[in-house]
Amino acid sequence: GPRALGNRSIMAAPTVASRDRTNERIKYREPWRPFAPTILEEEVGRYFDIDRAEPFMSVIYGVLPDRVKEMEGVAHVDGTARLQTVSEEQNPLFYKIIQEYGKISGTPVILNTSFNINAQPIIRTVYDAVLTFLCSGIDGLLIENTLVRKRESLPRDCLNRLDRILAEVTGNARSIVLQILDYSEETRKLLTEIVACSSIRFRKEYGAKPISRCFIKGHTKMSWDIIAQMAPHVERFFYGQEGSPTIDNGEICILVSGKKLIEASSKPTRTYVGFDRGVHGELIRACHAMPHSERYFFIDREYHLFDADYLHGRLKPFKITEAETLSYGAAALQEGGAKVVALNVCSHEGGLSASAPAQACLEEKRPDPTEQEDMFETLADA
Repeated sequence: GPRALGNRSIMAAPTVASRDRTNERIKYREPWRPFAPTILEEEVGRYFDIDRAEPFMSVIYGVLPDRVKEMEGVAHVDGTARLQTVSEEQNPLFYKIIQEYGKISGTPVILNTSFNINAQPIIRTVYDAVLTFLCSGIDGLLIENTLVRKRESLPRDCLNRLDRILAEVTGNARSIVLQILDYSEETRKLLTEIVACSSIRFRKEYGAKPISRCFIKGHTKMSWDIIAQMAPHVERFFYGQEGSPTIDNGEICILVSGKKLIEASSKPTRTYVGFDRGVHGELIRACHAMPHSERYFFIDREYHLFDADYLHGRLKPFKITEAETLSYGAAALQEGGAKVVALNVCSHEGGLSASAPAQACLEEKRPDPTEQEDMFETLADA
């Protein structure tokens, strides 16, 4: 669901002091933004104007007037709250934590919010959890049955999106190979950020030079500036080599561009990804043809990172294999009623085609290739 329900959650007392501290020192967000309560399922009728399970934190209910003071930090100004209930069967550990807090405080309710800071996605890995814990005002981190505390917090700047992305793709890699696609100030800056990431800089198995090989084919002043900058981090440079580097088992190859290679935007059913097929198609096909193609990744200046196999799949246009006009709803009973065209869409090399009725419609107005792909992907999703 869309909420943190106890497995990737930040928990706090349901007090005003805890709410304000969580906003200021952990979430780093505006003080007026509210939090939600989680309560033991069997206690809900004693605190709210309902008495049933509500496990998904998606509906607002009224807090009973005589209970507002106990949980003021998770109640809205109008006396309501977006409630989550938890049972022992649903989540035994989370249930016991709330139960124990109830014994200490007399209130079996806690503040529960997603495990992330403002403008960062919710944690996905243990690495994410540790880094978010270290770079915020969280007091303790519980992973399985291990409770970790800290002496002090790191600056918030130590938590960055690029580091989290690279931690995932380099997680089981024994070394990193870089191929630099272009040479600009943006490229130089991105490379500086890559080698500065904690997930690369402090990996013991990478040693003092985490980049085993770096491929550069340009000979410009900026390319030589980049080489000088990267020299302390690279074991060996290769100059002027065309195509994609061959990697060994256990290595990953990251192709780096200072340009905005990829347009990515989230839609309700999927993420739309667009890129210049004319410029990058040949390189993507070359990476896809490599023995370990799943270990080749493209990254651009905006930290869009996609594996070559995924992008190769996006090179294939969608083809209509079948079309039929169907009546639907009450219109099926009326002559000349409303109609819908049902399309059987699949991904296929060789362009778009359709049966005669659908082809006639397509010929009326041909959208550009990007719009066409977007349209047929939407049909395929539907």
